[in-house]
Amino acid sequence: TVRISGGPRVSFASSNYFDAYYGVNAKEAAASGLSEYHPGGGVKSAGLGGAITWQVTEPMTASVFTEYSRLMEPASDSSLVKERGDRNQWTFGVSTTYRFNFTM
Repeated sequence: TVRISGGPRVSFASSNYFDAYYGVNAKEAAASGLSEYHPGGGVKSAGLGGAITWQVTEPMTASVFTEYSRLMEPASDSSLVKERGDRNQWTFGVSTTYRFNFTM
């Protein structure tokens, strides 16, 4: 059995999340050479993704997936992205799952 899934994606995040992953405080700026950045919350990214999953054996499935995301404000305004990164983000992957059948 093969299953194809996917569609548009939009991610939101809090100011705490953005500060942890995209913020640059004065000490970090001095150590890295990046500009200071103190973000707020909002839309993190918008994109499109998809996956193909198939049944390998009765207890095992395998998947391949990809996703394109475009970082939005405040992520795209971060000095990490502007000075050393890219607003365009690609993710590719392969995964497997195995279902164990435990009985008591």
